[in-house]
Amino acid sequence: MKFQANTFLKAMEGSWISQKTIFYLKTNQICCNQFNYTIKKNHFLRNDSNINNLNCLEFYNINKKQKDYYNFIQTNQDNLGYITKNYNQNIDSYKYSIYKHNCLKIEYKTSKVEYIEYIYVINQTFMTNISLLKKSDKYMAISFASNIKLPVLDK
Repeated sequence: MKFQANTFLKAMEGSWISQKTIFYLKTNQICCNQFNYTIKKNHFLRNDSNINNLNCLEFYNINKKQKDYYNFIQTNQDNLGYITKNYNQNIDSYKYSIYKHNCLKIEYKTSKVEYIEYIYVINQTFMTNISLLKKSDKYMAISFASNIKLPVLDK
């Protein structure tokens, strides 16, 4: 399964345009936004002392001019691992699972908040995300995103 995880993460690299819709269940409010971002490997933040470390990916939101770093760490179980997100001098930890060859499930849980995201890689140029946010066992929001990889242009 390590091969599949590396292949999955490799497919995420590149320049993307994303259209995201968030629906807030309590208020019936819909929020839509579009943004561009790039994903690339970052070898500087990788913890080379951990041989189970798969990858460190840098997410750069072009619209916000913001970089976030995601370190993917494999566990002893082939399809499970952890992600640490480094942003604005903060660190969050997530759990991930890989389903089949094209779906990554990401979970974040505290005593009152639960966040679940499913990322489906449809092909090399198209990904879609579905996210659920729960607070105290009540769904608060659901979001859908489509992500299209932009072609590499020769300069």
